[in-house]
Amino acid sequence: LIEAAGGWLKIEALEQQHKENPAAKSLSPYSGWIEAKNAVFSGPREPDAVIKEKKAGLEDAAQTELSMGVKVKILAREKNSGLRVLLPGGESGVVSEKNVNYLPVKLPEDELRRKIIETARKFLGDKYYWGGRSGFAADCSGLVSLVYRAWGMDLPRNASDQFALSKSVPKESLKPADLVFSSEADHPKDMTHVMLYSGNGKLIEATRDTDSVREVSFKEKFGLDLARMKNGQAPNGKKIYFRRIIK
Repeated sequence: LIEAAGGWLKIEALEQQHKENPAAKSLSPYSGWIEAKNAVFSGPREPDAVIKEKKAGLEDAAQTELSMGVKVKILAREKNSGLRVLLPGGESGVVSEKNVNYLPVKLPEDELRRKIIETARKFLGDKYYWGGRSGFAADCSGLVSLVYRAWGMDLPRNASDQFALSKSVPKESLKPADLVFSSEADHPKDMTHVMLYSGNGKLIEATRDTDSVREVSFKEKFGLDLARMKNGQAPNGKKIYFRRIIK
């Protein structure tokens, strides 16, 4: 919380890093205003688990579901594999252990990549929702941020900031869960879209093209097979960039 005024709170979203301007050399917390009625206060806590399913049922609490990506502090283990977790505002509830990943997530690289793609496929057919970053709805960068977060990796919220965090990779070295960015050809530094490479020349994206989350081939998306594409190429007026988060 930074300041309060007229029923509104100015906050910093500590887990949503971004570049304040194109010249910035580092990422900083995204800031903005929310209505005070939508906030509860909570003391500092170090989460030890994250919800990995799109929606996880929550028992013994006022709310009934938690979204993928919500991080929780485990208070106790209860019967039938239930975990009592601390919620914002000091309330607690019980979530099934099968719906969480313990933090930090430690998996071999190949398995981590496979899990990220499996998680992204759970959204296939969902409606595109601009600004969405939850198991209830997602846009392109929200989907990427969310599925990485479910497996213990926090990415920035927006495509341009995800691009800044990632590293260029040759097309020939693309692996599942690598990222593919696009920009308008006449504004090559302004990343407007991000997709997950899912393997075999295909992409998973939340897109306004079809107003949905879908898995398509490079040829269907850009008019060219992956084998004929390269970094910085501009098919159909879009510049394409191949990038990597997982080292």
